[in-house]
Amino acid sequence: CWPFLAAQTRATAVILMGLGKLREIVEIYREAGKEKLPAAVIVNGSLADETVLVGTIQDIEAKVREHNIHGPALIVIGEAVKLHLQQPACGGGSNFSGSFDHTLVSASL
Repeated sequence: CWPFLAAQTRATAVILMGLGKLREIVEIYREAGKEKLPAAVIVNGSLADETVLVGTIQDIEAKVREHNIHGPALIVIGEAVKLHLQQPACGGGSNFSGSFDHTLVSASL
């Protein structure tokens, strides 16, 4: 099972359309002792109404429930998630021409 293999490495995992399996994915990472590993769920990526939930394996499920996230989403698990917090667009700025903004919800990493 690929999530088990990914949880055994230091690689960043990117899961497309995996929101329905988030509980199982999180459990695999917890069993591997990676509760504090950064995790993000991205909805409507690159669109004007993009939402990025950032947390850890320990709390990402709660954030998804709290913000009532449904439908297609991208899940990112690994240290690369921390880089998102360092990007100019995360403060509501823009790396693109035109209008771009998104909602960022994060925990302390």
